[in-house]
Order: sequence, then structure tokens, then C-alpha cells
Amino acid sequence: MEEHAQALEEAWTGPRQAFVPAPDTRIVEEPGLTYVLTPSVVASSFNEVWRVELSDEDADAAIDRVIAAYRARGRASKWIVTDESRPRDLVARLEARGLVAWGARAMACEPSLAITTPPDVAVEPVDVANEAEYCETLLAGFGQPDDATFAAVVARTRACIAPRHRLYLARIDGAPVGAASWAALPRSAYLGGAAVAPAFRGRGVYRALVAARLADARAHGYGLATTQAREATSAPILARLGVRTLARFVVVGPPSTAPPRAAPPTA
Repeated sequence: MEEHAQALEEAWTGPRQAFVPAPDTRIVEEPGLTYVLTPSVVASSFNEVWRVELSDEDADAAIDRVIAAYRARGRASKWIVTDESRPRDLVARLEARGLVAWGARAMACEPSLAITTPPDVAVEPVDVANEAEYCETLLAGFGQPDDATFAAVVARTRACIAPRHRLYLARIDGAPVGAASWAALPRSAYLGGAAVAPAFRGRGVYRALVAARLADARAHGYGLATTQAREATSAPILARLGVRTLARFVVVGPPSTAPPRAAPPTA
């Protein structure tokens, strides 16, 4: 039980510990609320409400105020809702304001997990020589190929090419087809989001990126790797690979950030 609790704590806090802010990012701490606001970046992970612990009486006014703060800067908000979030009907209150909810999981595994990878997928570390390909592939995989976001991701990539962050680019026949990262935290390796170019999904690219990151984490002496994954996309793949589910939670955001309703992609 203690081991599970420790792994869950690492999975919950991993995104915050690994977060690399943009120059205009503000992390706002208020009574009952913690949220990150980045006007220069479209990506929802830069405009996210991390913690909501509000009374039933105060919740509506606080929700409206936070949503207005994002809208005033031309950004939508994404809300993380866990068992600790309050009020209990937070999801319903957000949905009443036009937001959409979807499921996600906190997950973990040992970096020694054995994963078979396809022989035609090559995974390489990212440095200044291939960072542009990494950014283009990441944005194509996540469906955000606009110039402003690209510039922000390039800047973030440069900030991440450091001992604490490791970035990877996957190729098939020399073509860049996938991008992923992990962060070296004090007690665990946190696997960030991985993106695969739409034309190359179902060919084991995601699986190869998971395997490469776990192998690197293992080489750096880590005994625990954690991540957060969407129910509709990466969580089923990770579960099939042997990554265990620690907890389920809900993400609420604008319809444009919701995962597809189609069947989950294959690894």
C-alpha cells in the first residue's frame, strides 16, 4: 500500500515537477486554486487548472473568474479533476459552462519493463541538430501546427535539452514520425506526452518511444516511471504494455481539446 501511495504521488506531481514554463507563464496560487496561464502558447498544458478545492458556496464565482481570466488573454482553460477536487459536482459545473469532460489515468511501471519494438522504428535523442524535426513532429502528432505554437515549442525544446529533460525523435526509413520526452525527477522518471504522425500510427512508433524512454530511465538508475494518459488514446496502449493504472481522474476542457471518440490507436 505504501509503495502504491508513493507511486501515485509521483504520478500526480510529475507534470508540475517536469513543467517548463514559457517566458510569460504565470503560476497562480490562490486559496483553493492553483492554475497556470500562458498567453503566448495555445497548448492546453500551458493553460491548465491544477488544483480546485472550493466550497459549494464559493465555487461558481471562482470558476467564472478563472475562465474569464483565460478568455481575457485569448486562451481556453483545462481543468484537472481528481478525488481530492471540490466541490464534488465540479465536473457538472464546468460542463454547464460549455466545457467537455474526458477520462484519464495516473499510471506507473518499473523501467525494467520488457517491451518488444518493431525493427523498422529507430529512436534517437534530440539535440540542437534535430530539434526542428522534433518540434514539427510533435505538433503534427498533437494536431497543433500553427506558427505561434511552433515557435513556443521550439523555445520549450531548447529549455528541455538539459540533464533534467530527455527528448526523443522516432524515425521510419529516415523520416521523422514520432516525438516524446521524459523528465528526471528526484524520485522517479516522468514520461511526458508522446505524439505520432497520423500516417504512421499503428506501426509501433508509440511503443518504441515508450521502450526507449524506459531504457534510458533504467540506465540513469531509476526504479520507477510514471505518467498520465488519456483513456481514449494512450492509456489502453500503456496498459497492454504492462504499465499499471494507479488512479483514474477527469479532465475538463473546451471541445477542441477533447480526444477523438474513435477506438484507441494501436501501439
